[in-house]
Amino acid sequence: MNYQIRHFAIKLVTFCFLFLIIFILTLFSFSVIIYQSKSIYAIDKSCNILILGDSHTECALNDTHLPHSVNISASADAYIYSYLKMKKLINNNPQIDTILLGYGYHNLSPSLEEWVYGDKFILNKVPTYACFMKNSEIQNVIKYNPQLAPSLILDIYRSAFKLSVKSIFGQNYNQAGFGGFRRLTYNKLKEDIQRLSRKKDHDEASFNSSPSQEKYLLMISNYCKNNKIKLILIATPIYKNILKSSKNLKVLYYEYYNKYLTDNVLLDYSGENMPDSCYADSEHLNRLGAKDFSLIVDNKLHCYQNK
Repeated sequence: MNYQIRHFAIKLVTFCFLFLIIFILTLFSFSVIIYQSKSIYAIDKSCNILILGDSHTECALNDTHLPHSVNISASADAYIYSYLKMKKLINNNPQIDTILLGYGYHNLSPSLEEWVYGDKFILNKVPTYACFMKNSEIQNVIKYNPQLAPSLILDIYRSAFKLSVKSIFGQNYNQAGFGGFRRLTYNKLKEDIQRLSRKKDHDEASFNSSPSQEKYLLMISNYCKNNKIKLILIATPIYKNILKSSKNLKVLYYEYYNKYLTDNVLLDYSGENMPDSCYADSEHLNRLGAKDFSLIVDNKLHCYQNK
């Protein structure tokens, strides 16, 4: 009996060891394919403006109406992911000389720590962006949620496999899941206003901010400065009910900009007067609003380019 148990244990250990070796080797192979991809990191040579940010810029800036730009924003993208994407795309597209980065009143809110360290966001974002991340950056995220490690490792493996296949078939950054303009066709503004009216206060009560958001926003700013890339910070229009309830966040927003970011252009369109028909909800423009707003931004960019 002891011999059978020992024999089974040896077989089990051998199988686990071989499985681990195969897992590591295939993951390494996927990583090489993704790193050397000529499609998923490539943007049109005529595009020198890279748009980054979360759902606000994702839905508000239609790169079809912004010549020479490409929107690679994605919903709930914390600044760490914008930073990682920015570096990789600039390295692969030397024509990029301008970054248009979403910087709205909500972006320094302490609640956005959840976008980096919350369970849902870790499992959703890290597998997608693992190809941009250093091992130390992945380990740092896991350190906050060690219980997620097994699921996260498997999700990274699955994501790497899918991404390597997409790379082999020549798919682009949008098809790879890194972001792109999102055309919202609905208008749920009335329902959203009613929902928010039931809350006493939508603003952050304190003047604290998100440490990780601050850290990576400064890293983006410093990277652009060191590489002679123009950084334009932009706040997209938000509906008046949200605007009125964001007084604390607005104070924090401008204090931080005036203290750390004055080397960069700030375009605050939060209070831009746009009709209700342009909104999908209180915080996002629909496709009509995106077209109108993109034309406004395009005219503004022309002013900077002609200086």
